Amino acid sequence: ERPVLRPWPSAGMVRQGDWELEVILNGEAQPEHVIDGHHIVEARPGAKFSIEVTFHGEGTCAFDVELDGKKVDAMHAVDTTGQAPRMAGRKHIYAGFVKRNEGQAITSEFQYSHTRVEEGEGGGEG
Repeated sequence: ERPVLRPWPSAGMVRQGDWELEVILNGEAQPEHVIDGHHIVEARPGAKFSIEVTFHGEGTCAFDVELDGKKVDAMHAVDTTGQAPRMAGRKHIYAGFVKRNEGQAITSEFQYSHTRVEEGEGGGEG
């Protein structure tokens, strides 16, 4: 079974196996917090970000990433054995939602639109 990584804000981050997922803003990984058992990062409304997935295991593996319940791009594979040069490496960076058609791709950057606190969900008293 391949991992489905749901960064946030709805489901929190899901980790299966030797995977690491980071939300990158201005070149730096955002601090992760655990709230009510969910792993989250704080939204910065208007800011653009990327998602970095790293595989720390051995072998050839494939993964999908979903953000807010939508698939970010086609399945991505990594190969740590060196047998599949096209999939070489342990890391993949998603810069936005990718739409593909007939060999062409268009990427729409990830951008925070609001926070759940602004919607009146969660976030303390008053």
